[in-house]
Amino acid sequence: MVTIYALETGPSDMQRQFFEKLLTRLSDVEREAKEFMLLETRGNVDASSLDVYAIEVGGEAEVAFAWFAVELTDSQADEIHRVEFRGNRPVSYGIDD
Repeated sequence: MVTIYALETGPSDMQRQFFEKLLTRLSDVEREAKEFMLLETRGNVDASSLDVYAIEVGGEAEVAFAWFAVELTDSQADEIHRVEFRGNRPVSYGIDD
């Protein structure tokens, strides 16, 4: 699932370019998200069983600072792990069930 906060006319060129660039390095972003989760949870999450479930891209103000979020889940989707990035670096982690 991909969420891009946009006007009724659709995502701006800036948002599209950001998302396209993000997709080219998605495997690196996923790895960084999992590594950050492990640090934040002190290894209490089996990150190896998680895959990208959703990507959230904000408006142009957020895109200008490379702010986005990645959500990961296992095949059961019982829990959704969310890692927020700022400046293309993971900065916060949360979990929803």
